[in-house]
Amino acid sequence: MIALFLSALAMSSMATVVVTQLREAPKGPPTLQEERILNLAMEMQLNDYDSSSREAFLKELEHYMRDGCKAALAGDWRWDSWGDIVTIKYDEPNKVFLGEVTGPVEMQVSPGYRLFKVYFTNRDKPHVGVPDTNIRVKYDIDWLRSQKDCFHSRFVGTEYSFIVETGKKTELRLELVLDGDVLQYKLEKEAWYLRRVR
Repeated sequence: MIALFLSALAMSSMATVVVTQLREAPKGPPTLQEERILNLAMEMQLNDYDSSSREAFLKELEHYMRDGCKAALAGDWRWDSWGDIVTIKYDEPNKVFLGEVTGPVEMQVSPGYRLFKVYFTNRDKPHVGVPDTNIRVKYDIDWLRSQKDCFHSRFVGTEYSFIVETGKKTELRLELVLDGDVLQYKLEKEAWYLRRVR
């Protein structure tokens, strides 16, 4: 009986490992967009990194990476310090991320209060080195999909706040840094962590 229980437990843990590995594997074959980017990468290398091939590749890769960031930054985030919930959405027509307080706890605002807007920065554009110092881009779907992770990407913009005692509105420079399920929220003299709400 004990042996049966132990073998069932072992099989269960093996199944968990398999499920975890399946979840981490790339899902499906390359999309048309992914094929186009990988083909441009190969073309760029065949053309010895000439400027037009390089420019076409980087432009497509930038759109691809930004789509990943739009998905990664969007959603509900909980303030570590207080528990307030901020919902981030991407406003496509205006090319801006909007953060609204949807679950006030410590912040003295109504649900739906627009806390900030942030934009992509030019610093986070993809780059490929010049031919003598380049990192060779491979026709590799795993490599390409990893570019969409948006890890340690930075967004800059404005926080719309107010002084609690006086109610006077303030606008402060804001930077957000996305690291997986953790978001760094940085003002000039203060900084916090927000964590993704699952």
